[in-house]
Amino acid sequence: MLGGDLAIIKSAAENNFIFSLLKKQKTITDWGVWLGLVRKADKKFYWIDDTPLAKGYRAWGSGEPNNARGIEKCGNMYGQARNFSRSKVHFPDLEVCCDWSTFFSAQVTDSDLLFEAYFIINWQIFLLSVCSQDGWVYYGNFGYLIIDIRTLKWSDARRTCQMLGGDLAIIKSADENNFIFTLFKKQKTITDLGVWLGFVRKADNKFYWIDDTPLAKGYTAWGSGEPNNVGGNEKCGNMFGLSNSRAGKWNDLSCDVDLAKHWKYAPVILCKKKQVR
Repeated sequence: MLGGDLAIIKSAAENNFIFSLLKKQKTITDWGVWLGLVRKADKKFYWIDDTPLAKGYRAWGSGEPNNARGIEKCGNMYGQARNFSRSKVHFPDLEVCCDWSTFFSAQVTDSDLLFEAYFIINWQIFLLSVCSQDGWVYYGNFGYLIIDIRTLKWSDARRTCQMLGGDLAIIKSADENNFIFTLFKKQKTITDLGVWLGFVRKADNKFYWIDDTPLAKGYTAWGSGEPNNVGGNEKCGNMFGLSNSRAGKWNDLSCDVDLAKHWKYAPVILCKKKQVR
Protein backbone atom coordinates (compact mmCIF):
# COMPACT_ATOMS: atom_id res chain seq x y z
CA MET A 1 0.00 0.00 0.00
CA LEU A 2 2.84 2.40 0.88
CA GLY A 3 5.41 0.84 -1.42
CA GLY A 4 7.59 -0.61 1.32
CA ASP A 5 7.73 -3.48 3.77
CA LEU A 6 8.53 -4.15 7.42
CA ALA A 7 12.06 -3.14 8.35
CA ILE A 8 15.06 -5.40 7.89
CA ILE A 9 17.92 -4.24 10.14
CA LYS A 10 21.43 -4.90 8.90
CA SER A 11 23.67 -3.05 11.37
CA ALA A 12 23.91 -1.57 14.85
CA ALA A 13 23.92 1.91 13.33
CA GLU A 14 20.61 1.22 11.54
CA ASN A 15 19.15 -0.32 14.70
CA ASN A 16 20.08 2.76 16.73
CA PHE A 17 18.70 5.09 14.06
CA ILE A 18 15.35 3.25 14.08
CA PHE A 19 15.18 3.34 17.86
CA SER A 20 15.94 7.07 17.85
CA LEU A 21 13.15 7.56 15.32
CA LEU A 22 10.75 5.50 17.44
CA LYS A 23 11.45 7.62 20.52
CA LYS A 24 10.23 10.71 18.67
CA GLN A 25 6.78 9.25 18.06
CA LYS A 26 3.66 10.15 20.00
CA THR A 27 2.78 6.49 20.64
CA ILE A 28 5.58 4.39 22.13
CA THR A 29 4.23 1.10 23.46
CA ASP A 30 6.08 -1.39 25.62
CA TRP A 31 6.35 -3.67 22.61
CA GLY A 32 7.59 -0.90 20.35
CA VAL A 33 7.49 -1.69 16.63
CA TRP A 34 7.12 -4.75 14.46
CA LEU A 35 10.20 -5.89 12.52
CA GLY A 36 10.39 -7.86 9.29
CA LEU A 37 11.44 -10.99 11.14
CA VAL A 38 9.74 -14.41 11.29
CA ARG A 39 10.46 -17.89 12.69
CA LYS A 40 10.03 -20.51 9.95
CA ALA A 41 9.30 -24.24 10.08
CA ASP A 42 12.96 -25.05 10.83
CA LYS A 43 12.56 -22.98 14.04
CA LYS A 44 15.13 -20.46 12.83
CA PHE A 45 14.52 -16.75 12.27
CA TYR A 46 14.67 -15.17 8.83
CA TRP A 47 14.21 -11.66 7.54
CA ILE A 48 11.35 -11.24 5.09
CA ASP A 49 13.86 -11.27 2.21
CA ASP A 50 14.70 -14.86 3.33
CA THR A 51 18.11 -13.92 4.75
CA PRO A 52 18.81 -16.05 7.85
CA LEU A 53 19.08 -13.86 10.91
CA ALA A 54 21.97 -15.98 12.21
CA LYS A 55 24.15 -14.90 9.26
CA GLY A 56 24.07 -11.19 9.99
CA TYR A 57 23.57 -8.47 12.57
CA ARG A 58 21.12 -9.17 15.38
CA ALA A 59 20.27 -7.45 18.65
CA TRP A 60 18.30 -9.86 20.77
CA GLY A 61 17.25 -8.66 24.19
CA SER A 62 18.51 -10.52 27.25
CA GLY A 63 16.83 -13.93 27.39
CA GLU A 64 15.50 -13.64 23.83
CA PRO A 65 14.37 -15.34 21.72
CA ASN A 66 12.56 -17.52 24.26
CA ASN A 67 9.53 -18.71 22.24
CA ALA A 68 7.17 -18.38 25.21
CA ARG A 69 4.30 -20.88 25.01
CA GLY A 70 5.87 -22.22 21.82
CA ILE A 71 4.04 -19.78 19.56
CA GLU A 72 6.32 -16.74 19.27
CA LYS A 73 7.00 -16.59 15.55
CA CYS A 74 7.45 -12.88 14.79
CA GLY A 75 9.82 -10.15 15.86
CA ASN A 76 9.56 -6.66 17.31
CA MET A 77 11.83 -4.02 18.80
CA TYR A 78 11.05 -3.09 22.39
CA GLY A 79 9.69 0.36 23.11
CA GLN A 80 10.72 2.47 26.08
CA ALA A 81 7.69 2.38 28.39
CA ARG A 82 8.64 -0.78 30.29
CA ASN A 83 11.65 -0.89 32.60
CA PHE A 84 13.26 -3.93 31.04
CA SER A 85 16.50 -5.26 32.43
CA ARG A 86 17.58 -5.86 28.82
CA SER A 87 18.60 -3.06 26.49
CA LYS A 88 15.60 -1.23 25.10
CA VAL A 89 17.18 -1.20 21.67
CA HIS A 90 17.04 -4.99 21.53
CA PHE A 91 14.23 -7.06 20.13
CA PRO A 92 12.40 -10.16 21.40
CA ASP A 93 10.37 -12.74 19.56
CA LEU A 94 6.65 -11.99 19.80
CA GLU A 95 3.79 -14.28 19.15
CA VAL A 96 1.51 -14.69 16.20
CA CYS A 97 -1.67 -16.34 17.42
CA CYS A 98 -4.01 -17.25 14.58
CA ASP A 99 -6.91 -18.01 16.88
CA TRP A 100 -6.13 -14.95 18.95
CA SER A 101 -9.67 -14.36 20.22
CA THR A 102 -9.68 -17.73 22.00
CA PHE A 103 -6.11 -17.20 23.15
CA PHE A 104 -6.91 -13.78 24.53
CA SER A 105 -10.01 -14.84 26.46
CA ALA A 106 -8.05 -17.67 28.03
CA GLN A 107 -5.13 -15.49 29.09
CA VAL A 108 -6.70 -12.11 29.83
CA THR A 109 -5.73 -12.21 33.52
CA ASP A 110 -2.05 -11.99 32.62
CA SER A 111 -1.22 -8.29 32.93
CA ASP A 112 1.78 -8.58 30.62
CA LEU A 113 -0.41 -10.17 27.97
CA LEU A 114 -2.70 -7.16 27.83
CA PHE A 115 0.06 -5.26 26.07
CA GLU A 116 0.81 -8.22 23.84
CA ALA A 117 -2.78 -8.92 22.86
CA TYR A 118 -3.53 -5.28 22.12
CA PHE A 119 -0.45 -5.16 19.93
CA ILE A 120 -1.57 -8.25 18.04
CA ILE A 121 -5.08 -6.91 17.62
CA ASN A 122 -3.85 -3.74 15.98
CA TRP A 123 -1.53 -5.77 13.76
CA GLN A 124 -4.48 -7.89 12.65
CA ILE A 125 -6.41 -4.72 11.81
CA PHE A 126 -3.50 -3.52 9.68
CA LEU A 127 -3.23 -6.85 7.87
CA LEU A 128 -6.92 -6.86 7.08
CA SER A 129 -6.86 -3.25 5.95
CA VAL A 130 -4.12 -4.12 3.46
CA CYS A 131 -5.81 -7.30 2.27
CA SER A 132 -9.44 -6.17 2.09
CA GLN A 133 -9.34 -4.01 -1.01
CA ASP A 134 -11.75 -6.27 -2.92
CA GLY A 135 -14.19 -6.86 -0.08
CA TRP A 136 -16.40 -3.82 -0.69
CA VAL A 137 -20.13 -4.40 -1.18
CA TYR A 138 -21.97 -1.68 -3.10
CA TYR A 139 -25.40 -0.28 -2.35
CA GLY A 140 -26.61 2.80 -4.19
CA ASN A 141 -23.73 5.22 -4.65
CA PHE A 142 -21.59 3.85 -1.83
CA GLY A 143 -19.41 0.88 -1.02
CA TYR A 144 -19.43 -0.81 2.39
CA LEU A 145 -16.79 -2.98 4.00
CA ILE A 146 -16.93 -4.82 7.31
CA ILE A 147 -13.56 -5.76 8.78
CA ASP A 148 -14.45 -8.66 11.00
CA ILE A 149 -12.10 -7.89 13.91
CA ARG A 150 -13.03 -6.64 17.37
CA THR A 151 -11.61 -3.12 17.71
CA LEU A 152 -11.27 -1.43 21.06
CA LYS A 153 -10.88 2.18 19.92
CA TRP A 154 -13.23 4.17 17.70
CA SER A 155 -10.21 6.14 16.48
CA ASP A 156 -8.44 2.93 15.37
CA ALA A 157 -11.54 1.84 13.48
CA ARG A 158 -11.77 5.20 11.74
CA ARG A 159 -8.08 5.26 10.86
CA THR A 160 -8.38 1.80 9.30
CA CYS A 161 -11.28 2.94 7.09
CA GLN A 162 -9.37 6.04 6.04
CA MET A 163 -6.40 3.88 5.03
CA LEU A 164 -8.79 2.17 2.60
CA GLY A 165 -10.04 5.40 1.07
CA GLY A 166 -13.27 5.54 3.08
CA ASP A 167 -14.42 6.40 6.59
CA LEU A 168 -16.71 5.08 9.29
CA ALA A 169 -20.27 4.78 8.01
CA ILE A 170 -22.72 7.67 8.02
CA ILE A 171 -26.28 6.31 7.82
CA LYS A 172 -28.90 8.49 6.14
CA SER A 173 -32.01 6.30 5.95
CA ALA A 174 -33.83 3.28 7.36
CA ASP A 175 -33.15 1.42 4.10
CA GLU A 176 -29.41 2.01 4.45
CA ASN A 177 -29.49 1.01 8.11
CA ASN A 178 -31.27 -2.23 7.23
CA PHE A 179 -28.83 -2.94 4.41
CA ILE A 180 -25.86 -2.50 6.76
CA PHE A 181 -27.42 -4.69 9.43
CA THR A 182 -28.16 -7.41 6.86
CA LEU A 183 -24.55 -7.23 5.67
CA PHE A 184 -23.32 -7.37 9.24
CA LYS A 185 -25.39 -10.48 10.03
CA LYS A 186 -23.45 -12.38 7.36
CA GLN A 187 -20.16 -11.92 9.20
CA LYS A 188 -18.40 -14.58 11.25
CA THR A 189 -17.90 -12.28 14.24
CA ILE A 190 -21.09 -10.66 15.55
CA THR A 191 -20.49 -9.11 18.97
CA ASP A 192 -23.01 -7.56 21.34
CA LEU A 193 -21.72 -4.10 20.47
CA GLY A 194 -21.85 -4.77 16.75
CA VAL A 195 -20.03 -2.22 14.58
CA TRP A 196 -18.59 1.23 15.13
CA LEU A 197 -20.51 4.07 13.40
CA GLY A 198 -19.26 7.44 12.22
CA PHE A 199 -20.80 9.74 14.82
CA VAL A 200 -19.47 11.42 17.97
CA ARG A 201 -20.73 13.50 20.87
CA LYS A 202 -19.20 17.00 20.77
CA ALA A 203 -18.65 19.66 23.42
CA ASP A 204 -22.29 20.87 23.17
CA ASN A 205 -23.32 17.33 24.29
CA LYS A 206 -25.01 16.69 20.93
CA PHE A 207 -24.16 14.00 18.40
CA TYR A 208 -22.75 14.75 14.96
CA TRP A 209 -21.77 12.59 12.01
CA ILE A 210 -18.11 12.80 11.04
CA ASP A 211 -19.08 15.16 8.20
CA ASP A 212 -20.37 17.55 10.93
CA THR A 213 -24.06 16.94 10.15
CA PRO A 214 -26.09 16.96 13.40
CA LEU A 215 -27.77 13.62 14.03
CA ALA A 216 -30.88 15.43 15.24
CA LYS A 217 -31.49 16.87 11.75
CA GLY A 218 -31.78 13.55 9.95
CA TYR A 219 -32.52 9.85 10.26
CA THR A 220 -31.75 8.20 13.61
CA ALA A 221 -32.23 4.66 14.91
CA TRP A 222 -31.44 4.79 18.61
CA GLY A 223 -31.99 1.65 20.62
CA SER A 224 -34.47 1.69 23.47
CA GLY A 225 -33.12 3.89 26.29
CA GLU A 226 -30.33 5.30 24.14
CA PRO A 227 -28.35 7.48 24.13
CA ASN A 228 -27.84 7.26 27.90
CA ASN A 229 -24.20 8.42 28.32
CA VAL A 230 -23.37 5.91 31.07
CA GLY A 231 -20.66 7.30 33.32
CA GLY A 232 -20.70 10.55 31.37
CA ASN A 233 -18.12 9.13 29.00
CA GLU A 234 -20.05 7.68 26.04
CA LYS A 235 -18.98 9.93 23.19
CA CYS A 236 -18.88 7.56 20.21
CA GLY A 237 -21.48 5.53 18.35
CA ASN A 238 -22.11 1.92 17.43
CA MET A 239 -24.83 -0.32 16.02
CA PHE A 240 -25.85 -3.15 18.33
CA GLY A 241 -25.05 -6.68 17.18
CA LEU A 242 -27.23 -9.67 16.62
CA SER A 243 -27.04 -11.09 20.15
CA ASN A 244 -28.46 -7.89 21.68
CA SER A 245 -32.23 -7.41 22.00
CA ARG A 246 -31.72 -4.02 20.32
CA ALA A 247 -29.92 -5.52 17.31
CA GLY A 248 -29.52 -3.13 14.42
CA LYS A 249 -30.22 -0.06 16.57
CA TRP A 250 -27.76 2.63 17.63
CA ASN A 251 -26.00 3.18 20.92
CA ASP A 252 -23.65 5.69 22.51
CA LEU A 253 -20.45 4.04 23.73
CA SER A 254 -17.09 4.95 25.20
CA CYS A 255 -14.65 5.71 22.39
CA ASP A 256 -12.13 3.39 24.06
CA VAL A 257 -13.66 0.05 25.09
CA ASP A 258 -12.14 -1.44 28.23
CA LEU A 259 -9.80 -4.23 27.17
CA ALA A 260 -10.01 -6.51 30.18
CA LYS A 261 -13.75 -6.19 30.87
CA HIS A 262 -15.40 -5.87 27.47
CA TRP A 263 -13.08 -7.39 24.86
CA LYS A 264 -15.53 -10.07 23.71
CA TYR A 265 -18.27 -7.44 23.24
CA ALA A 266 -16.17 -4.88 21.32
CA PRO A 267 -17.46 -3.59 17.96
CA VAL A 268 -15.90 -4.53 14.65
CA ILE A 269 -15.17 -2.04 11.85
CA LEU A 270 -17.70 -0.79 9.30
CA CYS A 271 -16.31 1.38 6.48
CA LYS A 272 -18.13 3.36 3.82
CA LYS A 273 -16.84 5.11 0.70
CA LYS A 274 -18.33 6.82 -2.32
CA GLN A 275 -18.50 4.57 -5.38
CA VAL A 276 -16.21 5.63 -8.21
CA ARG A 277 -17.96 5.10 -11.52
